[in-house]
Amino acid sequence: MSGIVGILNLDGAPVDRELLERMTAFQSFRGPDRQDLWIDGPIGFGHTLARSTDESHREQQPCSLGGRLWITADARVDAREDLRGKLRGHTTADLEAATDPELILHAYDAWGEECFQHLLGDFSFALWDAPRRRLVCAVDHFGVKPFYYARVGNAFVFSNTLDCVRMHPLVRDELNEVAIGDFLLFGHYQDRDITVYADIPRIPPAHYLVVEKGDVRRTRYWTLPEVPELRLKREEEYVERFQELLDKAVSDRLRTNRVGVFMSGGLDSPLVAMTAKRMLATRYPAFEMGAFTGVFDHLIPDDERHFAALVGQHLNIPVHFRPADDAKLYDWLDQSVWQPPEPIDSPTWGWEANLKREVSGSFSVALTGWDGDALFRWSAPLYWRERISGGRLVGLARDLSWYVSSQRKLPPVGLRTMVRRLLSGKQRSQFPVWVNRESAEKARLRERWRHFSCPPREESSRAASRINLGLPLWTPLLDWHDASWTGCALEIRHPLIDVRVVILSLGLPAVPWCVGKELLRRCLRGLPQEIRSRPKAPLQGDPVIASLRKAGRIAFGFLPAERELHRYVETVSSLLAESGHREDDVWSALKPVSFNCWLRSKGRDGQEAKRW
Repeated sequence: MSGIVGILNLDGAPVDRELLERMTAFQSFRGPDRQDLWIDGPIGFGHTLARSTDESHREQQPCSLGGRLWITADARVDAREDLRGKLRGHTTADLEAATDPELILHAYDAWGEECFQHLLGDFSFALWDAPRRRLVCAVDHFGVKPFYYARVGNAFVFSNTLDCVRMHPLVRDELNEVAIGDFLLFGHYQDRDITVYADIPRIPPAHYLVVEKGDVRRTRYWTLPEVPELRLKREEEYVERFQELLDKAVSDRLRTNRVGVFMSGGLDSPLVAMTAKRMLATRYPAFEMGAFTGVFDHLIPDDERHFAALVGQHLNIPVHFRPADDAKLYDWLDQSVWQPPEPIDSPTWGWEANLKREVSGSFSVALTGWDGDALFRWSAPLYWRERISGGRLVGLARDLSWYVSSQRKLPPVGLRTMVRRLLSGKQRSQFPVWVNRESAEKARLRERWRHFSCPPREESSRAASRINLGLPLWTPLLDWHDASWTGCALEIRHPLIDVRVVILSLGLPAVPWCVGKELLRRCLRGLPQEIRSRPKAPLQGDPVIASLRKAGRIAFGFLPAERELHRYVETVSSLLAESGHREDDVWSALKPVSFNCWLRSKGRDGQEAKRW
């Protein structure tokens, strides 16, 4: 993993070396192993390196291809052998020893802006095309790696760390009214190209920017495809094909003999852990692997400790349990805890960040099982309707029989969903009364509330997965795994959201493969039956609500309100709620509390206002 930063002065003025050095040094938490600069008149790149793969030990950035192309990248290129095979017809260079950024340079040299059709992996990079005086910047298909930038005055400034961009003297600290409004209403931004700062947008997933002759052009290079239903002759073929692609996804994300796993006792992360253990055993004569599991022992009912221990015993890997019962809400206000760069709708984020920092003390790479839930979502009513309308009655009878015999209940036909929708329509949450009217009108928040509160319509049985994979909520969820949020050089990788795995999963017939994640259960053959047959179930309680209720009352008056908060929140007294209130109402009222805590952490108001 790496920290990247750069400055392009569009008026031709030379880059301020001292400023670039300071911005690069700021990112030492991302890359403690090496720091380097490259400056050529009006363009300059900075880079900090953490050696998290075998190949990165020979990596040096910023790096060049013949002095014509320069790159600073936080990138892991997947399917490297396939890419090298495609490139051999375009270059005589020795590609076997090429590092990830060097492969990107060769790809751009061969195909120009079409290179993104050939790149797989997680990446965030800027590439300077010297002959064309062109800067090309890009992020990966799902936006795992962030890229922030600012076009201010005659300067184009970028980094994969938001607060690094803010170090440029021309970048203002003015807040983005739409972003704040979205956060207060939804807990995240509905636009994937904005940040909390008005001057600093970000490149959304599957896009690249070209900065040329003073203009900034943004282009989408990939869209999640509409995948036709996959039809194979034997059921075992589905399992084999999925496992084959998962093997590739995990293998591409290892490339080191020391790896941690964020592991629950469910299905997703144990499958990733089991696959990783098998890969490591075949690739390295000696390796180290450890699992880390957050558990609740008394705050709420939770059996993760039992099931995760079973997985660890079977795989013969140590499992480090970290109880979260006593996690203090908003403890990241303590200056000893890394501060979030943007508002975050997670009162326990400090505990989560500290867990990741703890993992970084033992490993530089950690895998997750995120997000199997998104891959296997489906609509039962639409599935049965598709089978009937398509005349596939034999298949319908087979699927119905399998469902009844395996699930031991009648298949859902949508009646409960219809009733739930009717009821939710009558009880739909109201626009919060505490939102400042002037701010709401300026950012058109009521219109955004009406538009984004309605879930997208599902047109097919597997549309739920496709819709979910494109939701703006993915941006903060991925950001929270990034080093700029955790403050440590830990590369967190997600094999289940590999492009190859995702596309195959979207084509799976919902029955039987998506029912209770049946496909994953079959891939887990070898683990104890108690794990494989464990029913899918959410946490048996909300730990945040439980923490708030420990004192017998939910109160939000424990912090001074920052003066800037009153630009967006009109009636702070309405934020007090008793323990009997609905959980949705409590979470709604927590959003301005979370925003206020972020304002305080950033020191945006030098004086304290009255206590709530």
